[in-house]
Amino acid sequence: MTWQENPSGAKAHRYFVLLAGAGFDGYVSGWVERRSGLLRKIPKLWVYFILGFIGLFTYRYPTLRFTADGASYTGSTGVVARARLIAGPFIFSPLSDLRSRSLILCLVKPTGPLGYFGMLPPLLLRRKPGKDVQYVEGRVIEAAGEGIIHADGETIGSLPARFTQSEKPIFLVYPK
Repeated sequence: MTWQENPSGAKAHRYFVLLAGAGFDGYVSGWVERRSGLLRKIPKLWVYFILGFIGLFTYRYPTLRFTADGASYTGSTGVVARARLIAGPFIFSPLSDLRSRSLILCLVKPTGPLGYFGMLPPLLLRRKPGKDVQYVEGRVIEAAGEGIIHADGETIGSLPARFTQSEKPIFLVYPK
């Protein structure tokens, strides 16, 4: 549940509880945080959907590199998930469990607007992502490439990054 940036040898630790990642979702999170004017008056969740739709056509979709416990993977977006749900009722990471000592890397494979549009119907209609998301379990997940990192919906830095479990427990109260 920690994120660590180490581009210059200095360690900066940040904590997250539910989700952290890089790629398209980091791009949209950064854009949402910089919103102004009329977009400040619209509820934040709606702004995510609006700017997410526009972002499908403005994001460059670079290939990002990830490792999970030393094994290598590539994708256009990677979300390190502790929670199963995203944006309310949508199950984005069915393998995630807040009580687990492992992290789940949700690796989004498609690129471009058409690839992402192909991913949306299963998520919106069945509330689960389709075959375009690969799930990888790991205790240490690293991400590299070009991109912004978000944690629990807030921009916290840029790649490269390392995600691990915190040594210090955080006690949460949540429904069964």
